[in-house]
Amino acid sequence: MLVGLIIGIVMVVVGLIISKMQRGSSVLGVKTRRLQSFSSAGCPSETLKEIVRFAQHAGYKVSARDEAKGLLVLDETAGWLDWGFFLPVSVTRQYENSTLVEIGIKSKWTQFGPVVSRSHNKCVNGIKAALLAQCNK
Repeated sequence: MLVGLIIGIVMVVVGLIISKMQRGSSVLGVKTRRLQSFSSAGCPSETLKEIVRFAQHAGYKVSARDEAKGLLVLDETAGWLDWGFFLPVSVTRQYENSTLVEIGIKSKWTQFGPVVSRSHNKCVNGIKAALLAQCNK
């Protein structure tokens, strides 16, 4: 039993170290397996700026960005149930005054199941709300 506890503690420590060493630039512009997209009113540059404002107020860190290409990566720190996530965001002009927003998610170490979906949905819904609020101003 003690050996199992020690192995568990070592695995948690290794996971935290690995997740801390990951860099957001590694997923900048990467289309992840889990991807949610939606259209938003406005130009890509203003949409990207509003997403950055949302991130700063919602506790995400912007760990990488390429504004010329409409790309950024939001960084969610490790929690009790996960190793933390990178959320790569891409904004591209669709037509006239509309922008396509694509948001993926990638665990910093290894993760699957409802914890990933919950974090992904929380971020996507927060970004949608922030963009909608900006449109209504």
